[in-house]
Amino acid sequence: MSGVKYFGPTPGRAFWVLSGASCSISLEEVEAATGVSYAPEQKNALALKYVPFHEDVLWACRGSHVLFPGQPLSLVDTHRVFGYPTFPKWWAKEGSVFPGVEPRWYLVRKGPLPDSTFCDWETQQRMLPVGTTVPSVSSVAFADFLFRKVRRNVIITSPARCSGGTVAVSPSSEGVGISNKDGLGAGLPGVMVEWIPHSVSV
Repeated sequence: MSGVKYFGPTPGRAFWVLSGASCSISLEEVEAATGVSYAPEQKNALALKYVPFHEDVLWACRGSHVLFPGQPLSLVDTHRVFGYPTFPKWWAKEGSVFPGVEPRWYLVRKGPLPDSTFCDWETQQRMLPVGTTVPSVSSVAFADFLFRKVRRNVIITSPARCSGGTVAVSPSSEGVGISNKDGLGAGLPGVMVEWIPHSVSV
């Protein structure tokens, strides 16, 4: 039967390459932070058993990116499990506008791509390094909440474009600001970047 096979270093090896815990979070730490357990089939899936990024990519991302496993949560659920309000957020009634987080490893840049601020969307797309794409609003919100809680690190350093919308830092009790437009501040926000998982069809 055909499908997708992920391969790469083990989580422990990947964490070591990325220079330790400050830039990476394990499956167990995610479960503890959200209070949500992975289903057995998700934990055993190759998408989580191995980190699907080449080691040379991980070495190049030391200090600038974070590595973490996502959980299958909607944007609304992501806010709830981390203790952030969803009312009266406009998107709480239109949650399907933003696709949810996927149960896989993410390698996301901390803050927008350098020099991408004040550039239009087409220009930002051309600036993306080969092998990368723009992460979803939900995955960036999940990353920011997760690293704030577990590592006391901030992922969203300034307003940033994601796939489908723009996110910005809000007061700590409010989560993140989210727009489906460019808004959320003066000028054009920079663009967020994530590495595409390395996989092969089988």
